[in-house]
Amino acid sequence: MGRRVAVVGSGLAGLATAHMLQTGGCEVELFERADSVGMDAGSLTVDGVRVDVPFRVMTPDYYPYLHALYGHLGIKFAAADYSMGFADEQGEPVWSYVNRPLGCYVAPIPDDVRRGARLAITRDWVRLAFACVTAMRAPALLRPGGRLSHMTIGQYLSRERYDRVFVDRVFVPFIASMLTCSISAATAYPATTIMHLVAKVLCGGRVRKARDGVQEVCALLTRGLDNNMHLGAQIDRLVLAADNDDDNDNDNAGGGSTDGRRVMLATADGKERWFDDVVLATPADTAARLLAGAQQTKRAARRAPGAYPPGELLDALRSVPYEDTSVFTHRDAAVMPARRAEWRGVNIRTAPGENRAMASHWINYVEQTSASGRVLGSDVFQTVDPLAELDPAKVISTTTFHRSLVTIESQAHINTVHRHQGRCGVWLVGTYTAPGVPLLEGCVRTAVDVVRAIVGDVPFDAPRMLRAGKGGGAPYEVGLAPGMARGEIVEAYFECDAAGTFAFARPPLAVCGAGLGAWLQAWALWLGFTVLLPLAALLSSAGDAVARAALGPDFGLRLQLVALDILIYAAWAAQAAYRWLTAQG
Repeated sequence: MGRRVAVVGSGLAGLATAHMLQTGGCEVELFERADSVGMDAGSLTVDGVRVDVPFRVMTPDYYPYLHALYGHLGIKFAAADYSMGFADEQGEPVWSYVNRPLGCYVAPIPDDVRRGARLAITRDWVRLAFACVTAMRAPALLRPGGRLSHMTIGQYLSRERYDRVFVDRVFVPFIASMLTCSISAATAYPATTIMHLVAKVLCGGRVRKARDGVQEVCALLTRGLDNNMHLGAQIDRLVLAADNDDDNDNDNAGGGSTDGRRVMLATADGKERWFDDVVLATPADTAARLLAGAQQTKRAARRAPGAYPPGELLDALRSVPYEDTSVFTHRDAAVMPARRAEWRGVNIRTAPGENRAMASHWINYVEQTSASGRVLGSDVFQTVDPLAELDPAKVISTTTFHRSLVTIESQAHINTVHRHQGRCGVWLVGTYTAPGVPLLEGCVRTAVDVVRAIVGDVPFDAPRMLRAGKGGGAPYEVGLAPGMARGEIVEAYFECDAAGTFAFARPPLAVCGAGLGAWLQAWALWLGFTVLLPLAALLSSAGDAVARAALGPDFGLRLQLVALDILIYAAWAAQAAYRWLTAQG
């Protein structure tokens, strides 16, 4: 008798789980309440080009699980340029940058750092980057119980006295646009999560996308599932047997499975199916509703009435906040800066009193390749939460997404969810069950963890979460499989990711075949990320502490800002020298 598993939900978490379980020998059935696969439901074809909605990009360093899964599927990657511009409510530029390629990496170069507010914003970016890198090199600051663990990013920026223009017009809108959430939700994110993200993106490779879009990803993940995919299938209720319950009574729709299976799914059309396990790849609020209404078989109720789900698991699921976000695909250039020369890959606009930052992707600039080889015939934009009404005649599509958020409370509850995984055959996957910001990476992280617990391993080389043994003991693995530590996933996440952040191979001493420019780029990258950035972060942190202690917090901060101004001008001079040298070579 093969192991039968139901997967509820067809976002990336559900599709990845179903694919890996099927590859591992399970009989998998996939249930989706919509009439199409959820991950690709909003995407569309424009001028013969498939456009993902919402637009999805990744970096290998912040998305190691997703990168490994795509490699296993044979997904081809394409570079995506996420240069950014920030503007006020009138569309007037506040600050912007372009990306300069450095081999497999890019360096964000501000458009102008030599005057007024732009210099102050650049200085605060550099200052924050140093702080994030310092935190990554001391993961005890990030994990639960660390000095930063009970502070929101808004509280951190206020405590460290970052300039309000930088905070309100640039950094918080940047986070809100990246996570497709409101300004208030972005401000309430844990400081640890945001600083970890900034450090990984800063030291990561070039932003890239699935070259042929998520349509190809969905096709590959659902291959072989055609006969076991139930679209338009609304789950009405769950019936749970006790673990190892082999009760053969089958009366009152709650006696138990006649073949010893543990979980029964009843769909709205009245059909009932029994499985060994059910994986809920749904939003946390949907999972909480299903589990709160779950029934028990008669024998399970006699053994331990009301034992599952435990109250703390339901509290953890209900602690996850959600927001609805609208994404418009359109041709209305009114969302862009007035001067075309100031258009960037992502254009972010804010207005006083508005709790949303309008982020407009210039698809022609960001989407530089397509499966068909065609290019968009005219400018196409993808705007999240417009601040003004778009021209209806220029709107191509409108899609609303239900987005999970992260707060200090919900991040702490991730360990609670981890402890209760698999009880009575119920597993939970999705962004809210994984540490970090709620992006595609969290979907694959939890899918890998659950599949390893059910079938033993996954069909590709996925990372493992190892923690150093206490008191110098042997390292141990954190996960859901037998013998692994549970309830420490947040701690393991910060420690493991921090450990590998600054691992770069030293370039050759001799000029390589690609020429002087490539050799200079490789050495600039290695020296910058491996030597100069960590050293500058260390000196900045130490100098800041000494100056504030000796001169007081106000004068110490001013001294630090002057030092950063000098560093920015030195970097600008080095960039000019680099351009001259490569021109000569």
